[in-house]
Amino acid sequence: MNYKELKNARNVYAKSMDSNQPDDDLQSYFKKQLGIINELMTDNVDLHIYTGLRPGAIKISQLWSVLPNIQKMVIGAANKLYGNGRDRGKISDSISKEYSLEIDSVQPGSFMLRLNPSSSGDANISLFEKDKSWADILRHMVELTEAGTNESVQEIAHDFGYRAYTASRAWINLMEKENLTIKYRDAKSTIFLSKQKIVRAKQSFATVSLDSKESRIRIEGVITSVNVPKHMIKISNQGKTYTIKVADDSLRGATIDLESKSYSLDGYMISVKNLRTKIETITYLIPTFPK
Repeated sequence: MNYKELKNARNVYAKSMDSNQPDDDLQSYFKKQLGIINELMTDNVDLHIYTGLRPGAIKISQLWSVLPNIQKMVIGAANKLYGNGRDRGKISDSISKEYSLEIDSVQPGSFMLRLNPSSSGDANISLFEKDKSWADILRHMVELTEAGTNESVQEIAHDFGYRAYTASRAWINLMEKENLTIKYRDAKSTIFLSKQKIVRAKQSFATVSLDSKESRIRIEGVITSVNVPKHMIKISNQGKTYTIKVADDSLRGATIDLESKSYSLDGYMISVKNLRTKIETITYLIPTFPK
């Protein structure tokens, strides 16, 4: 169900309630469903951009500095959390479509616009299936950017992937270049990125200076534990344990022999390295668990 279909469903339930159905249980059901839909449809984000121009005006370069990288941040993070998990290569069309955003309205103010899921996407309805909606993902990244510490910008890469990290870095650099400040607001939080905070975040991104590399790898050993909700398994081989993320949902319903059968899994080793401190974080990923 996409955003447009949510609107249609809301109208249907509202009309059903107005038709004075005598069945109290049915009325209660309609009311509950309408409440769920209304909650889903409030999942939008307001961006108030302080441009230094007259109210309602914005340069194309200023608008370009804000919007494209926000879209890249959301899609990159969603791919890390719910897609193939890789920092390189093509992001699936389904993730790109599901987490596509659109400008819902432009409102009075210095320059204020509202972001919603694209009418072709399903990012709102993912609340039923995933622990973070697109607005949750974006809010967390903006909070980490606002903190502006070396640790917080590294956390973007750790939690949401290298693509989201580079998009966040580009977003901050362009806003600093265009001399912008921005207020982020959604149903749960309001965050103000002042010029001072943007400069501090830019300095932290420059100080941290992360780089990512990806290589194919074959991991062999016995599986010692499985976490289906988190799509994680652990494999042990000659005293070394690998924690591996499974990109799809293939663990659900899979038959796995714990600590007896030896498995050979083809996947990726993803390395994110701080070029200044030389500290390296390595994660392992397989696209699917073999049948």
